[in-house]
Amino acid sequence: MDTAKKGDLRLLPRPGALWRPVIKCFEKLTALEPLERAYRNLPRPSHPAEFVNEALRALGVRPVVLGNEEAPPSSGPVLVVANHPFGGLEGLLAAWLLLDGRPDVKIMANALLEHIPELAPVIIGVDPFGRRKSTDRNVVPLRRCVTWLKDGGALVMFPSGTVSHFHVRKRRITDPPWSPTVGRLVLWSRCSVVPMYFDGANSLLFQLLGLFHPRLRTLLLARELHNKRGHEVRLTVGRTIPFEELKEIGSPDGITEYLRAHTYALGISQGSPRRKISVPPWRSVGRKSSRASAPIGEAVCRSLLLQDMGQLDPAQCVLQSGAYRVWYAEAAQIPNILQEIGRLRETAFRDVGEGTGRSLDLDRFDRHYEHLFLWNEQTHEIVGAYRIGRGDRLLGLMGLEGFYTHTLFKYEAGIRPLLKKSLELGRSFVRPEYQKTYAPLWFLWKGIGRYAARHERYRFLLGPVSISDAYHVLSRHLILMYLRHNHFSEQWARWVRARRPWRRMPSMPWNARTLCRDLADLDLFSELIAAIEKRERTLPVLLRQYIKLGGKVLGFNVDPDFSDVLDALVVVDLALADPLLLEKTMGREAAHRFLRVHQGDFPLGLPLCA
Repeated sequence: MDTAKKGDLRLLPRPGALWRPVIKCFEKLTALEPLERAYRNLPRPSHPAEFVNEALRALGVRPVVLGNEEAPPSSGPVLVVANHPFGGLEGLLAAWLLLDGRPDVKIMANALLEHIPELAPVIIGVDPFGRRKSTDRNVVPLRRCVTWLKDGGALVMFPSGTVSHFHVRKRRITDPPWSPTVGRLVLWSRCSVVPMYFDGANSLLFQLLGLFHPRLRTLLLARELHNKRGHEVRLTVGRTIPFEELKEIGSPDGITEYLRAHTYALGISQGSPRRKISVPPWRSVGRKSSRASAPIGEAVCRSLLLQDMGQLDPAQCVLQSGAYRVWYAEAAQIPNILQEIGRLRETAFRDVGEGTGRSLDLDRFDRHYEHLFLWNEQTHEIVGAYRIGRGDRLLGLMGLEGFYTHTLFKYEAGIRPLLKKSLELGRSFVRPEYQKTYAPLWFLWKGIGRYAARHERYRFLLGPVSISDAYHVLSRHLILMYLRHNHFSEQWARWVRARRPWRRMPSMPWNARTLCRDLADLDLFSELIAAIEKRERTLPVLLRQYIKLGGKVLGFNVDPDFSDVLDALVVVDLALADPLLLEKTMGREAAHRFLRVHQGDFPLGLPLCA
């Protein structure tokens, strides 16, 4: 290959003799001179992909690709969105990654880059500076982008428009707000989207000078590119998000924030280091208990379990399916089974970063609650369990103090009508060796439905849903915000106060309010949590079930006695639940009978739907 001729690159206009010394000094300060010199020494490539490879080699930048094992689609309309931490290098890296797999790649970037002849074929130049005339100037480039995507091409976009910088209010280095243009492009072109995250940030000098004036950041971009020579840069590629998934969000703003959240989730899931200038926001709530956990208790022998089973009335079995039986019993009827339940609770909860730290998870409430448990008739063992408190009985025995949830939340008198007609559920578990399938949890849920059908005067299910400390702190906070915005009952929540409220977190790297407002779809939100959690966990199954039944949240509390889990207090009005779901759990006839009983009931459920 030939060597590029001097003077091919025109990053600055060539000055007259009078201004030449000033421009020369400016080029040295901004590192334009060494970049132009490196450019002139590059071999003349025949294709943009070759130029990108040579440019990265000259800079000594070593890209490291993480994340999705599947490459971005090699054909069809694809929009690649990414954060903008450097201001130039990420465009080269995106081109390096994508041009190798498909030739039809365009990059929406600063129109100044069209001055580089070797890059011009892949650049759709825009004015990113947000000036008065920028909107008019960008109409034609935007049309080119839509046409390119509709014709099946791939487009790379940095939706922030300007480079990431330190935000005083957010106390972190992050992109400015993303333009909703990205959401419009998705809706107009019906394309799939691949999020991409670049790890890193520009220098301390860049951040400090930018606080005085944003134009100073622009002047330093060439210097920042030169400073990256010899460095390793990590980029993480996310999964391809199909258009069918994004169209469910609907609004351009919502799609934009969803994609921004997915992009920054890639950085969180890869555990990228934070710059010292940014106050690390991912602090854990509260502090871990310093108590050493006691060894888990010994298993209760099967003969004692069978002895308890022999004392139960056959009518206490609410469900049979194959080898499985769902029973309910008072604590006094099953002393040995209850001890085994306490052992299995602690085992299951410790496996997910929770637990009491005691040898058995039993407390004073177990004595006056009923226990619904799944029994394996073949192996003679407990598979899983719930405990159930009948609201009117608890109020009659001990008042509000009789409710376990009262230890987490302070109840005021206005909540009593709801509590009286509620079944309080809690301490649910499935033993670890049975967690490979969904069946045990489903049998327990059907058992609760059959129990509620037998005790049809109780209209509500009430209970805490734990979001364990195994979740990233950001995931827990995002779940809280999502539930507050989409599944919260202000009317009933006014009678509930958390004893240990969740502390307010520093701002997120995306607009969480817009995201939660427009992201009503539960499956989409669950997918976002999975992205943050490295696909290791998603929205808690129990929480998903409650929400599908129409559950509403009344408050949030951090439980210091249970490994600092975040508890959401959820109430479900069974009289307003989807009748088909009730039929699946209660049985068809029982569900219809239950709904008839509550058809003329007083309108307790109305506030839950507000």
